Amino acid sequence: MKKFKIPIYDMHIWFSMDRDELWKIVNKKDMMKEAENFDYCDGATIVQTGESIIYVGVFDSRMSTLAHELIHVAMRVCQTVGIEMDINNQEPFAYLYTWLFEKLEKEVMKNGNRGEARFNKATEEK
Repeated sequence: MKKFKIPIYDMHIWFSMDRDELWKIVNKKDMMKEAENFDYCDGATIVQTGESIIYVGVFDSRMSTLAHELIHVAMRVCQTVGIEMDINNQEPFAYLYTWLFEKLEKEVMKNGNRGEARFNKATEEK
């Protein structure tokens, strides 16, 4: 698990490519409701109410999954710190998203072979 702080917003990211590792944390912190279909997702972003920690998982080693999850993260950070996002105020979100992506893309590339390819139910049934 990689842990780091977003310095200017005083928020923390805990990132894992290991589904079981992230599940143990979510389960331990009693965040089960937010992670209902954890077994069928390629990634996850989970926030415990009242905490400044965002838990992020990318389980299929795909950059597209990382990008998807980091959109959730950046939006949550902006919401938490009171940044209003609209067409006239895109830069805080864009800079934060880029910073997060650059911070974690190397982690996904480095650990790519450890990622676990999982598909949602719709994909499995086809």
